[in-house]
Amino acid sequence: MAFRVNKCFHAVGNGTLFSGQIQNIQNSEVFNWLYDCGSTSLKTIGNILTNLPNWFQSHNTIDMLVISHFDNDHVNGLEILLKNFYVKKLVLPFTEWPQSIREISILGKKGITPSIALFQLNPAKWLQLNGFENRINEIVLVKGGENPNSDILESDNNLVDNPDLPIDSTTSVFFEFDTPVQKSTIKLLKINHFQSFKDSSGSFEFMFYNAEKSFSELGLIYEVGGKRFAKKSRQELSIVKADIEKTIISLGLDQHITNLPKDWRKKLKHCYEKHFGKTGEAKNNISLCMYAAPLDLNLQKSRYATLLTGDINLSSNVIDDMEAHLGINRWDSLGIVQVPHHGSQHSWTVGNTARFMPATFVQCATPTKLHPHSKVVTDLASYGARVRVANRQLPVAYSFLY
Repeated sequence: MAFRVNKCFHAVGNGTLFSGQIQNIQNSEVFNWLYDCGSTSLKTIGNILTNLPNWFQSHNTIDMLVISHFDNDHVNGLEILLKNFYVKKLVLPFTEWPQSIREISILGKKGITPSIALFQLNPAKWLQLNGFENRINEIVLVKGGENPNSDILESDNNLVDNPDLPIDSTTSVFFEFDTPVQKSTIKLLKINHFQSFKDSSGSFEFMFYNAEKSFSELGLIYEVGGKRFAKKSRQELSIVKADIEKTIISLGLDQHITNLPKDWRKKLKHCYEKHFGKTGEAKNNISLCMYAAPLDLNLQKSRYATLLTGDINLSSNVIDDMEAHLGINRWDSLGIVQVPHHGSQHSWTVGNTARFMPATFVQCATPTKLHPHSKVVTDLASYGARVRVANRQLPVAYSFLY
């Protein structure tokens, strides 16, 4: 054994901040990664991010930061994080720009702040406004969907060297404003979630799972003659995008995020619905999940793998798809499983516990009436599951050698 792994669900309560580090014992090299960086308490997430463990503070570089989705309690610590660390690779779920507009305009103040809204619409512009232009090296967008090439499953793909799908102006997740992400200093890649990759030592594997459906699958976009159109307005998507971008600029969301009109969400929602219709038809299951474990298949019985789930809705169908996506060897190695959405009943189906047993479950929540929900707690207890809770007082930390 030549590597030590330290992992921690930090004490942020309702939110998620998971840190991991792989230490090469022989040469002292490290690989640092984070999954999400937010909490419902800004004070809590701020204190923890500025006082990460010594084994993180001794290296001011995050090799990989994964954001599962853009709800405040999963990403509102990003600004504090970038003040203290340089991020080599920022991994985000591939989210079509109409879906981003829906999230920003519909979810209200509890969903996405103006600052995070701008970050989601154009991270290069957000970095520029906050003075962080040189704090992120590259952004990797992870797209779900069917496996485009079965050979990928057996390859040694690396996120940097093997981008899967090209970025183009029509399907881009971002708005341009006056700072196009594609023309910024940030390297921009898009991959399919079947592409796993390794840490710098080549001994540890990360694999993502994205259950998000496209707007075409949701019935809000249709195609004619190779061109795509919005369902309600029947205008070509390039025209729709230009109209929405004009609205964003008129509101000042691309520049003056601290001095927006009080009804800015309402105006953005109106523009969205003018083209795509009422929002109930656009519900989606957005949360980039991540599997992390040593690569050596001989270690499967040790159950060293961690599954991070964000706020994904773990319906039976999603679990079936996720299990098939990861494959039997990875699935049987799961030792730690994050209960999604802080134990919300809307992200958990009764009987889920049995699908992951004998793994240990981690609840990222400071107990409230609904988080974790009694139905989720009961389901976990009915199977005798081992459950640990990362609340605002106590983290859940563990380490191992391989």
